[in-house]
Amino acid sequence: MRKNVSWKKLYAQKGYSDHTRLENWDNPAGMGTVNFPQGAELFVLGGSFTDEFDHYPTHSWLRIPAGGSLNASSKDACELYIKEGGFGYLLSA
Repeated sequence: MRKNVSWKKLYAQKGYSDHTRLENWDNPAGMGTVNFPQGAELFVLGGSFTDEFDHYPTHSWLRIPAGGSLNASSKDACELYIKEGGFGYLLSA
C-alpha cells in the first residue's frame, strides 16, 4: 500500500473480482497518483480531498472507470470506503 495510508479489508472472495476496504489517508497531500486498473467507487466517510477535477467533502461519491486514476491532495486526513473491481457488467450495458 501507499505511504501514510492505513486500511482494513472488508470483503474479498476468491473467484470474484470485487473487493472492498476502508482507507485512512493520514496525509493526502503526499498521495500522488492513485491508479484503479479495475475501476473503483469511493465514498468519503470523513474529511475531504481534492483532485485535478473537483473537491470532495464528506459524503461525496465517486465512480472511477477501469484504468482511471486520481491525484489526491488535501490539508486534512480523509477516511474512505473503497470498492474496486466487479464492474465488468458496465461494459455490456
